[in-house]
Amino acid sequence: MALLGSSVLQTMYQEFMDTELTYSKEVAAGLGALPAESSLKWENELFHCVIHSCNFRFAKILIRLNASQWKALSYGSRAATLTLTFLRPKTAKKELFQFNGNLQVIQQHGGQEGERSMLLGVVFSHRPPEGFLEIQGSYLTLKKEANQRKEDRISLTNENRDLLGLTSLNTTVTVDHIDRKCLLRDLSYNGARVILTGVAPFLVDKNFSLSLPFKESAALSIPGKIVRAEAVEGHRGLAVIALGYHEDQVPVDYLRALQKGFKLSLGVHKSELRPRSTGPQTSSIDMRTLKLVRKD
Repeated sequence: MALLGSSVLQTMYQEFMDTELTYSKEVAAGLGALPAESSLKWENELFHCVIHSCNFRFAKILIRLNASQWKALSYGSRAATLTLTFLRPKTAKKELFQFNGNLQVIQQHGGQEGERSMLLGVVFSHRPPEGFLEIQGSYLTLKKEANQRKEDRISLTNENRDLLGLTSLNTTVTVDHIDRKCLLRDLSYNGARVILTGVAPFLVDKNFSLSLPFKESAALSIPGKIVRAEAVEGHRGLAVIALGYHEDQVPVDYLRALQKGFKLSLGVHKSELRPRSTGPQTSSIDMRTLKLVRKD
C-alpha cells in the first residue's frame, strides 16, 4: 500500500518513467527487493527469474528456458505476468507487485537443443502498482537529491549527531587493513571528514572503510579513497582527512539519514562556509580516544 499521495506518485511516474534502474546487490538491498521471490508466469508455467533492471514501463529479467519452451516463446503467445516481492522496512511485511505485459527477447546464450539463458524484456501493459511507484520513485528521488547536493555537508555537533541518529562521533576508519580510531567532523552524500592519528601526506590516495554507528541499524560500512589529508595545527601526529566514498557502494540508509538532516536544515553549503584554520579549535585532546573539547 502506497503512503504517498496520488499527485506525488504521478509526478514520480512522469519524471522517472524511462529511468532504468539496475538491480545490483546494493540497489536491491536499498529497495527492500527480495530477488529469490521473483517469478514469471507464462504459458501456464511459473518460472523463477532474476530481475536485471526496471523502469516504469519496462523490466529486464534473466531466465532459463529449455528447447520446447524456447520454441513456444518463438511461435506462441508472449503474454506474461511478472511478480516482484519487496520487504517494507518499517512494517517488516512483504508486498507483492504484479506486472502484466508482453515478452521480448533481448539476448540469449546456449545451443539449439539445450537450455538457454535468456535476457527478456517485459513491456508493461499498464502503469505499475502505486506501491511499486512509491518504492522505486522514492529511491530515484533520493539518488537525484544526493547527486544535486554533493557539495553540501553537515557539521557534526552533539545535537546534529542525535538528530541524524548516530550513537557517537567517535568511530573507526580502516586504512591499509588497519583500524584507526577517528572523530567525525562532517558528513556529505559523497564523503566525510574525520580526525585521526597519522602522518597526513602518507594517507592520501589510500583506500578506506568508514564505520558509522547508527541507532536504528547495524553500523554502516562505507568504502572509498582518501582524497585529501592535512595536519592538525598545533597537534603533532593528528590529521584531518577528507574521505571520498565509492558512489555505487553508499548504503541507502546513510543517504536517508542525510536527507533527513538536510530537511531539518542541518546542512551548510560548501560555498557558505567561512574560512578557518585547517585544524579544529580545541582546548584539549585525548590522544588515546581522540575525544576533543572544542571551542567552535
